[in-house]
Amino acid sequence: MKDKALTLDEVFQQITVDSTLTPGLNNVVLTPLSSESCLRHGINPDYLRKRNFETFFDPNQTDVDIQYLKHETYDRRRRELMDLAREEKERLKKNSSSDKSVSGATVASLTEPGRATSTLLEIEQKRLRTVKEKQKRE
Repeated sequence: MKDKALTLDEVFQQITVDSTLTPGLNNVVLTPLSSESCLRHGINPDYLRKRNFETFFDPNQTDVDIQYLKHETYDRRRRELMDLAREEKERLKKNSSSDKSVSGATVASLTEPGRATSTLLEIEQKRLRTVKEKQKRE
């Protein structure tokens, strides 16, 4: 059975039961817009979930203050990531409504057989050239 795609806000309200979040492991299925906003900033949606204070318990650490600081730091970072993802999602909504993220030339070329692939390839090559130019300037 496929998991239901979640929005950023739904993920943000979920509580993680696992105390060991594995970096790079993403068990969250997001809506396309939410997924794109996380992807653009390298945000693992698992890190947007709430974690209880108890999940920060370390048997090698007896100081509860350190556990509290870890919890507070995680929660602060989680909120910062959520704000960043929400802002990006709003930008994506705004751009998609005004631009539809496909140029008119590309739309026209999609109606011509054989031309669609070359136009999309040209767009990707142009994007790669731009990225390389930016890297050289840095």
